[in-house]
Amino acid sequence: MRDIPFSAIQFPLYDLLKIVSIRMIARRNGTSEAQTEVPSLVNSVNGSIAGATSGFLTTPLDVLKTRRMTFQTDS
Repeated sequence: MRDIPFSAIQFPLYDLLKIVSIRMIARRNGTSEAQTEVPSLVNSVNGSIAGATSGFLTTPLDVLKTRRMTFQTDS
């Protein structure tokens, strides 16, 4: 359950960043987008941005869920 929100943000964001990168590289090189390959470094940066953003957005909710599950009342 914890990984679903993370993955729901990470993968679409990575795909969006990849598409933007392909468009920028193709425009800069004057080639078509279908022939453009994204360098490994750019792929790594895109994955890092997507993962960091997903973690930033989902970790607080995961902490709240964990605290709620472990909270014990005085009964």
